[in-house]
Amino acid sequence: MSETVLELKNLKKNYGRFTALYNLNLSIQKGEIIGLVGPNGAGKTTTLKLIAGLSSPTSGEILIQNKNGHLQNIRKNSKNLIDMGFLIDIPTLYNTTPNTLLKYIANITNYSKKTIKQRIDELLKSFSLYKWKFRKI
Repeated sequence: MSETVLELKNLKKNYGRFTALYNLNLSIQKGEIIGLVGPNGAGKTTTLKLIAGLSSPTSGEILIQNKNGHLQNIRKNSKNLIDMGFLIDIPTLYNTTPNTLLKYIANITNYSKKTIKQRIDELLKSFSLYKWKFRKI
């Protein structure tokens, strides 16, 4: 039996009057590898940004498996989700510091605001990168 880990239901994204996505439906099963293929402007990056929580949909649902094995609407609750990662081309991240980048990632993953600074320092030290904390990447 297949296990759904990500489901997009009637996902729509507008940028002003421009519709980037219209009623996108997609279901991804555990262990499945997919590729989003299409011409420029087809909505590939928009879809990934919506799933990653970097942008909000105009309408529709994004359901991701939580740690209890149930699909959960990430717009209603982003806690207790399975771990996932994205590598999305965001040019502004190239002109930043490790401290700013790690703080950004901590914030979008709802990391405890009380311990972000300490955790960033721990990570940078463990990878021998602390001296570059405030240098541009």
